[in-house]
Amino acid sequence: MKTKFSDLINGEQAVLIDFFAEWCSHCKRQTGELFEVVEHFKDKIRIAKVDIDINKTLAHKYKIHSVPTLFLFKDGELLWIKKGVATKNELVSLLDMV
Repeated sequence: MKTKFSDLINGEQAVLIDFFAEWCSHCKRQTGELFEVVEHFKDKIRIAKVDIDINKTLAHKYKIHSVPTLFLFKDGELLWIKKGVATKNELVSLLDMV
């Protein structure tokens, strides 16, 4: 299901955006870390993946120059940015605070 990006980030539920590229090996590792924590937080947060090669306008708007890059939004407010792979422990600590 495709959701409009602005609707997604402006919702009441927190959303973790994973900017990635298919060719990126670190992005594949990030996906693994996300899947390890998503089950524990599925009622608290949504996770969305944005392929920067397909969504170039969005990648440009948010100045995504390297992948993976994670953004955490809640109520339209950008709360957190992580460039590079976020570990399972980093993600759990972050999502516990949301």
